[in-house]
Amino acid sequence: MSRRKTEALFCVLTAAAMLFSACGNQPQKEGASETPAATLTAAAEPLTPSPAEPSPAEFRSETASECVANMKIGWNLGNSLDCTGAWIGKSSPRNFETAWGNPVVTRELIHAVKESGFNAVRVPVTWLEKMDENGRVDEAWLARVREVVDYVLAEDMYCIVNVHHDTGGGDEAWLRADSEMYENGMSEKYVCLWEQIADYFKDYDQRLLFESMNEILDRNSNWGGSDQDSYDTVNRLNQLFVDTVRSSGGNNAERNIIVLTYGASSANSQVTGFAAPTDPEKEHLIAEVHIYDPSGFCGGTDTVWDSADEAVIDTIFERLNREIVTGQKLPMIIGEFGAQDHTETDEYTAERAKYAAYFVAAAKKYGITCFWWDDGGSMKIFDRLAAKPYCEPVIEALVLTAEGR
Repeated sequence: MSRRKTEALFCVLTAAAMLFSACGNQPQKEGASETPAATLTAAAEPLTPSPAEPSPAEFRSETASECVANMKIGWNLGNSLDCTGAWIGKSSPRNFETAWGNPVVTRELIHAVKESGFNAVRVPVTWLEKMDENGRVDEAWLARVREVVDYVLAEDMYCIVNVHHDTGGGDEAWLRADSEMYENGMSEKYVCLWEQIADYFKDYDQRLLFESMNEILDRNSNWGGSDQDSYDTVNRLNQLFVDTVRSSGGNNAERNIIVLTYGASSANSQVTGFAAPTDPEKEHLIAEVHIYDPSGFCGGTDTVWDSADEAVIDTIFERLNREIVTGQKLPMIIGEFGAQDHTETDEYTAERAKYAAYFVAAAKKYGITCFWWDDGGSMKIFDRLAAKPYCEPVIEALVLTAEGR
């Protein structure tokens, strides 16, 4: 999309956004729930549930570039199957799923996402509390993950499943960018986990993608970058992931799969420290980063989207294109991006719509597909309990820009 078309779309979106009330009500914090888990059920009219054993669809091979293009625009089911915390204990799938305050995921919610124009859903999944001492994943948890995947595929959308808060800065995170840990059992545990996930879903069609990990950090949880040893460890883990999935049989030999940088970062040192793994299947590998820049607008107190913010986004995408899309010949997705609704005003909703449109248009120039991070709280654009859109100006900006309108 040209700059002129984007600016015109901004004007339309700004006017449209003023017709709606502000999106945010009460920002939601991780680990905090104001609603008892037992009451967190959707109120929408129920759809026909997907069968326990869905009829396998025909696997149609498509290249990674074709897949990224076909996904168009994506949405994150954040803070649901990725909830974690030692305080939850060895609990039921339902209790984990609702532990951070979101309701149980329903087919009605996923249907609303599809009806709003999205064509892909990233389903973050945390596995650490669901593995026993031998690394075996609880069958009930696998079944619940499959049920949510089936919701997405039943709506004819792409679905991404990953290894989420097993990484990151939390005390429970066991997957670290640390060569000593890699050599002392971590790599074996990682392979064991992906062997189980890959085998469980090996007969699913090409609309299901696997993502190697989320925001992996070093032993000291450094978010701002690390050393070459840490970057090399991430590269080694990505290679293990590719090797494990490809050798698992079924449709996984040609499945499109996704690998990430250290911390899923788009910063220069993390991007230049990333080396694409060797894949025996050509053109079935996708790279991913996450972007929450400009930080002042996305997570700070800035409430106006301006040309300086646009320049920040342009610089990031120029780097990603130079170092990964062109430099390593890998198609890309932005697995997470978004801006918090921290003022709860119509004016800021309009600015967030401008941001969403500009971001997606900037990515689109390089063939990069974007996934909005929806945490059910300050970044939510869907009301999960009611199973309906919550922030229509932002949804419209995302979808229309991705469609080139």
